[in-house]
Amino acid sequence: MATSGGIKKLKSATVKQCSICEAKTDVKWRCTNCDKIICQNCKNLHKKVRATSHHKIVSIVKKVRKESNNEENASEVGSNDTNDQGSSNGRSSSPKSTRPVVMCLKHQDCALKWYCSSCENPACKECAKSEHKSHVMADLSVYLDRRQKKWDRFVKILEDKELPETLERMKRIKKAKMDFDSNIIAVKREVWMRYDEFMLKLGNERQRILSDLDEIQQREEKTFANALQKMEQEILILESSLDSTKEMIESLNSQNIKQNFDEVCEKVKKVKKTRCPNPEKVKFNAHEVTEKIVTHLYGKLERHLGDPPPPPPSSDDLSGLSTPGVDVSLLSSFPTDLPFIRTICPASTDDAWVGCWQQDKMFLSTYDGNTKQTITAKVMDMCLMSNGDLLVVCYLSYNLKSIGKNGKMKELKSDLPLYPTGVVAMKNGDIILSMVDRYDLKMDENSMRRLMKLDKDGNTLLIIENDLDGKAIFTYPAKVTVNINGDICAIDETGEYSGRLLVFDSTGDLKFVYGEQDSTFEETCDLSCCACDSEGRIVASDWLHHKIHILTADGSFIGYLLTEDDGIHFPFCVSFGSDGVLWIGCKLSREAPKGDIVRVKYKC
Repeated sequence: MATSGGIKKLKSATVKQCSICEAKTDVKWRCTNCDKIICQNCKNLHKKVRATSHHKIVSIVKKVRKESNNEENASEVGSNDTNDQGSSNGRSSSPKSTRPVVMCLKHQDCALKWYCSSCENPACKECAKSEHKSHVMADLSVYLDRRQKKWDRFVKILEDKELPETLERMKRIKKAKMDFDSNIIAVKREVWMRYDEFMLKLGNERQRILSDLDEIQQREEKTFANALQKMEQEILILESSLDSTKEMIESLNSQNIKQNFDEVCEKVKKVKKTRCPNPEKVKFNAHEVTEKIVTHLYGKLERHLGDPPPPPPSSDDLSGLSTPGVDVSLLSSFPTDLPFIRTICPASTDDAWVGCWQQDKMFLSTYDGNTKQTITAKVMDMCLMSNGDLLVVCYLSYNLKSIGKNGKMKELKSDLPLYPTGVVAMKNGDIILSMVDRYDLKMDENSMRRLMKLDKDGNTLLIIENDLDGKAIFTYPAKVTVNINGDICAIDETGEYSGRLLVFDSTGDLKFVYGEQDSTFEETCDLSCCACDSEGRIVASDWLHHKIHILTADGSFIGYLLTEDDGIHFPFCVSFGSDGVLWIGCKLSREAPKGDIVRVKYKC
């Protein structure tokens, strides 16, 4: 009787709450892709939503009844160990399954034959009666067959696609590195050759000028020598005349005094007074050696990015990653003349500021693409402050600037220690900045990459830079924002095609990291921007894989809001308006030369 009663309870067990909407009702359906028990309304919604319309939905009422009947039949055969073992062996020898019988650890005389979906554990018939009453039960062999098919599909994807594609990417990367190294070596050689040529021509020019100076010196020295020689002769004549005159003075009564004096005077008169030579004056007019002149004469590097290598393919949808229950609606989209959208800051429900550091302008655009105002600035990031002014950080600038409602830009703080790359203003007036010492991914012992929190007077409140072991946390902190809990969310670019999300509490302690292989379904992740909605959920743009992720406040993956299948390509930045509308800076095609703005609203 006890066994019969237990089976009756199992037979009549049905789930009273939907796993998605949590409605208190009889639940009769199960989505095998989502692995969730759902009600009739959620089943209808599953079929209407494009992301989940292909999911397989089966009835669980018939399955529970069928499994219960099998349990009754098994109990009628006998409750002794021999009958249980024989029943299990009979199932194992069926064509559908060749797995060995596994005995229950608690009831060693009973084989495991059930799988409890509620507890996610296998169970024997005794466990099903005692510990899993009113739970959703399924035949263990059926469950294992389903899991085996999924695992086999995963192995096939790894063998047929993921591994070959990864090896091919490795070849492309190695070839790209060889080409890069060859390019650098060739340019270095050209620089040294230019240096040798430059120094040779400088040496020749120096020798020519020195030769001219030697020629001038020799000519003028000869002139001076002739003049000095003549002067020595004149001095001898004058000295001789002086001596003769003195002798005549001593012998005034001499008969020939007048004649001798006249001769001396005549000799002095004949002395030609040699003039001082007027040598040629020489001056070296040296041009000022400015950076512009040196660059013009010597040469300069022309730096540009070639055609980017093709991004690695996205992984297949291995476990139904579409997000059931997320309703996305497109509100508007419009093109821009920017190469890509670096930052968006909604100013109202109808317009937003848009900018990119690669162009020296930022503009206020309406939701349909009309430009209301343009300001000259190479903007890296911007946000609204509590007073309604726009806070701006610019490329190659250590300053914080603001744009008032009159549209004029003024300086707020000018002595920042590093270049700011991202900024967010809090309601209490505090400001959080992501900062770097230079705009690249190279790291050395002198590199400084940090988050810095300032109060409204500019005083430093918090610095997040190193972990407990003194190692740098960030490679290139590019963006920063804050959720409703006060948590600090930062985007860290770790490589050319990789980026991650780091979330810290208000005191700077790390809560979780998202975007690495062990936390996502992708082989790599290239998160470039993040934003938080009014419920604390985190939306992050994945530039490389053309996807926008949705996470809970504690970092749990909810699903993809939009993907390349929805027409979203290279999403670089995201930002929420006060009305909950999500503004996305992306491209509407892979080949588009300019960036586009897309506005969507979603319910989750």
